Amino acid sequence: MDNQRLTIQQIQKKLIDKKLSAEELFKETLDKIKEKEHKIRAFISLTEEEVLTKGRALDRKLQKGASLGNLEGALYSVKDNIMVKNLKCTCASEMLKNFIAPYDGESVAEVNNAGGISLGKTNMDEFAMGSTTEHSAFKVTRNPRDYRRLAGGSSGGSAAAVAAGFGQFSLGTDTGGSIRQPAALSGVLGIKPTYGLVSRMGLVSFAPSMDQIGILANNAWDMARVLETIQGPASSKDYTLVRRKPVAYHRRLESIVEDQESKKEKLLKGITIGIPGEFFEIPLEKDVEKALNQGMERLKDHGAILISLSIPHFHYSLSAYHVLTMVEAVSNLARFDGVAYGNRASKYESIIDVVEKSRGQGFGDEVKRRLILGNYILSKEKVSLARAKRVQELLKRDFQKAFQQADLLFTPTTHVTAFKPGKRSNSPVDMQLLDQLTVPASLAGLPAVSVPCGNPENLPVGGQLIGNYFDEPVLLRGALGIETLSETMDPEQIKVR
Repeated sequence: MDNQRLTIQQIQKKLIDKKLSAEELFKETLDKIKEKEHKIRAFISLTEEEVLTKGRALDRKLQKGASLGNLEGALYSVKDNIMVKNLKCTCASEMLKNFIAPYDGESVAEVNNAGGISLGKTNMDEFAMGSTTEHSAFKVTRNPRDYRRLAGGSSGGSAAAVAAGFGQFSLGTDTGGSIRQPAALSGVLGIKPTYGLVSRMGLVSFAPSMDQIGILANNAWDMARVLETIQGPASSKDYTLVRRKPVAYHRRLESIVEDQESKKEKLLKGITIGIPGEFFEIPLEKDVEKALNQGMERLKDHGAILISLSIPHFHYSLSAYHVLTMVEAVSNLARFDGVAYGNRASKYESIIDVVEKSRGQGFGDEVKRRLILGNYILSKEKVSLARAKRVQELLKRDFQKAFQQADLLFTPTTHVTAFKPGKRSNSPVDMQLLDQLTVPASLAGLPAVSVPCGNPENLPVGGQLIGNYFDEPVLLRGALGIETLSETMDPEQIKVR
């Protein structure tokens, strides 16, 4: 088996058994990046020397017989809007192209404390505004499944890195689908946790009422292991964090599987999964529809009960989302004026001139479009803002009614498979429609995960599972159910916990 496709548990076992050295494993990963990165363009920055140094240190630790931390032996990457101390945090923007992060984001610090080793920062759409990475100021990320196509966005670099085998997982951010959508297009798993489960400290915000740090990985086991690491922490400085008792997601998933196996019962026995009709009214590509039907069959094969239900305000969610996020973006990006924060224009005549030129030169077209619309809403269309908030509340009620009938909901993640550059980026409406199936969970603050459901024409299709608040254990159980019968997964990975 390709060492880059091993689960974290498999890696640790090989390291402990001396069948593999950390330095050897890490060098293999770096060699793969050197071989393929010029085609994929997943990274904005790399930490090659630091990775090899830490690999040698881990080998010395193992020679002494020391035990391993939860994530030791795992390489990971970080979306470039999350702080990693002493590395650039550009948000893929000219505005921050020279900004060096002064501290680690709390999620990054937790991963590092558990032994994870960062490969570097991944490409994204500028300030997370976009769905293809075509709005990055530096490069466009290609899909490892087909270099002619895009990996999605805004966490496209993170999705591509995981899909290409550049490390075991990546930390991304999801505002309206920016983890789940590229995960679906790139053929990996991507989870947006419940809003407030993971600290946002160290994240450069786009829309803070919906931004959430999450995980992209190749299997549900690794995703569970990372999620139990980055939840909280109790010492967090993030005021949006919900203080809860930590959950051992990986162990909880193991216990469920072991219990079902001991009883000789199917993995999803007793789980009811709702199929919201409105999500399937969106015109789906034929390959997407075929793969989703296969995904539903897999859920039933594992013992799940599927029922039909409704999310009545689904069709209003995309409009509400864009109104709310554009308004929040106006506030969040106001600080980047070339005076206190952000790159300053080289020539200017007054304080007004420096702000105009710095923002004009520093922001790309997509960011400018959203800022203009956000300012228009605040000045002329405040009634639209009130209506958007009303839709958000009605949508939350819809979901709570649905969860009175079902444990999980199953929907498409996207209505299309990976597409070529330029096909949608020239139309803001087409770009927005890429998020129409992922936005509802974000508006409601619910956890959701995209899982590969099939590969009909060698292009991955993702199915989305949505859970109730803080019901990640059930969500991960459902993800494992789809994954274990997915034709896109390596059978050897699935057996190892």
